Amino acid sequence: LISTANDFAKFMNFLLQKSSDNPLGLSQESFDLMLNDQLGKRLGPDLMLDSLGEGASNQVFSLGLGIALEGDNEEAFDYDYLHWSGAHNTLFWIDPDNDVSGIFMTQMFPPMFWLLPELEQVADNFLAE
Repeated sequence: LISTANDFAKFMNFLLQKSSDNPLGLSQESFDLMLNDQLGKRLGPDLMLDSLGEGASNQVFSLGLGIALEGDNEEAFDYDYLHWSGAHNTLFWIDPDNDVSGIFMTQMFPPMFWLLPELEQVADNFLAE
């Protein structure tokens, strides 16, 4: 994928709005499909832990999104935030409950997936103030 920060912002806005009235013209059904765990319970929420470290704990993956689960209940599909990282540390995260998102368009290798929990904490602290 080759994209711009503006295109990423439109996509993130769609995920925050969850409506058909969005710049991408995607439907609610499209959004709902993006929140389906494509790896299944058999692989579990810590599938990428060995490869990516603690930042990948309690995560599932859909078609195009990483989904950070809320709590440790695998039966209930409550999520804390949505995210994705690119090959050279382009990354975004979206917290629909708090209507906040962030994007980094950096060019660093190797990627810093482990940074997501720290970024989440910064955003949570900001929202609490």
